[in-house]
Amino acid sequence: MALLRKPVEIRTALSLTPLIDVVFLLLLFFMLASVFHREGEIEIAARGTSTQAQPVTQPLFVRVHADGRYDVNGEPVAAGEIGSSIAAMLAASADLSGVVLQIRKGTSTQIVVDSLTRLREADVSPVSLAK
Repeated sequence: MALLRKPVEIRTALSLTPLIDVVFLLLLFFMLASVFHREGEIEIAARGTSTQAQPVTQPLFVRVHADGRYDVNGEPVAAGEIGSSIAAMLAASADLSGVVLQIRKGTSTQIVVDSLTRLREADVSPVSLAK
């Protein structure tokens, strides 16, 4: 004789814990991946992207020697007059724009900083450094 068994009802309750965990992880991911404020952005235009034709100009080449002497396009210039003489040369010629400082081997950092300071005081720009 077969005993009649009552079917056992199994109630499965859905747990919301895994769902809450996934939502929390997604929220954390999107908060960390988003950018709310950008600091330190500088717009840089790539060279040659301007639509206007640029005039062809040459920079002044200033050679800085280890003993503090200066040569501007091969001509010696006194250290105290370097800023004013370069500013006068740039103002006098439309073919010249900017300065390239050629640092000779053995030149101390202090001499280079002094040179840059003198050029800045004379409102000479742009200034590039070369080895």
